[in-house]
Amino acid sequence: MSLFFNLPHLCGLGGDAIIIKKNKGEISIINGTGKTGTYQNRISYEEKGLSTIPKRGIYCTMVYGAPYAFETLVKEADVDLVRMIETLIKNDFDKGFINIPCFEFLFKKAKLEFSQATKLKEWGELFYGGKHVNNSFINMMKRVSQVGFNDFYKGRLANEVYNQIDRYDNRLYSESDFTHFSPKLQ
Repeated sequence: MSLFFNLPHLCGLGGDAIIIKKNKGEISIINGTGKTGTYQNRISYEEKGLSTIPKRGIYCTMVYGAPYAFETLVKEADVDLVRMIETLIKNDFDKGFINIPCFEFLFKKAKLEFSQATKLKEWGELFYGGKHVNNSFINMMKRVSQVGFNDFYKGRLANEVYNQIDRYDNRLYSESDFTHFSPKLQ
């Protein structure tokens, strides 16, 4: 949970999450893979003038699966979500995410591998407790702690996400893509 809280642009609630857990010697998996929207198909994309799915932007998105996986984990493991999120807000933003020597070593090593497009200053602030605080993100997480991750599918957070996407292109997702979400199983 700390990773998505601190690095939402890499492994956040807007993506996928496959959680592998071990309980009493048994391995189980929570599938939090996303799925494409109602209108995300070849014909619809060709009508928009797209011959391929872009690598970035609204047309390469899908309905996120991570909130489903985290909601399932919270229920199965009986996680005190309020306490956990309050701790993340208090400790991770105030003290920085990487204060453990092994994490700091990995971050310094990774800095050598970043592309020029990577915003190292922003990462450094997240890792080392910079002054930048994303109040919108904190408020969203406080809401999740009160009502759960399913709010991303049926609730205020779902409405906010859907309305933002719908303003950009109202033929990308249908509201039911969110309200009737379940991960696609192969």
